[in-house]
Amino acid sequence: MVKVLRVLRVLKVLRGKGSSVPLSTPSTLSTLSTLASPLHYPKHMTKKSRIAIVDGSNVAHSTEGGSARLENIVLMRDKLVEKGLEPVLVVDAALRHQIDDMEGYEKLVNDGALKQAPAGTDADYFILSFARELGARVVSNDRFRDRMPEFKDLSRRFIRYMIVEGEVVFEQRNGRRKS
Repeated sequence: MVKVLRVLRVLKVLRGKGSSVPLSTPSTLSTLSTLASPLHYPKHMTKKSRIAIVDGSNVAHSTEGGSARLENIVLMRDKLVEKGLEPVLVVDAALRHQIDDMEGYEKLVNDGALKQAPAGTDADYFILSFARELGARVVSNDRFRDRMPEFKDLSRRFIRYMIVEGEVVFEQRNGRRKS
């Protein structure tokens, strides 16, 4: 019952924002099903504080001077799990044409580990909508400038990062930087 209610809440968010996303596609249904799955958390952490929606396309492109790398996505997923977070990896449909390891990418999509936004839609909207609905953090270096007026409440939930020589390093920040 709880799973059904969570799926309905996510659908309500998508439909309430006037989304033209076809909600019956396998990719969308897979994403909704994963987001609705029950999670188990240590007592000191709440469900909402543990979920991290990952901008997988941003992460894949985060290595300078190269193409989109699947290894970056895997490194990020593993680092978030190590930190006690529950990553939900969301990517643009176009990433499949840019990624360096097509076979590995398709396997992650088919296994449900990587959530691909439906073709022709804006993955940024999915990322920010899911983060709002689930009270989750957002892992991305994207500033989402075109979306922030609509999602101002998320501005303090971003986790910024760098990937250097196969290591993910998160920015440690307490509030806003002083000028």
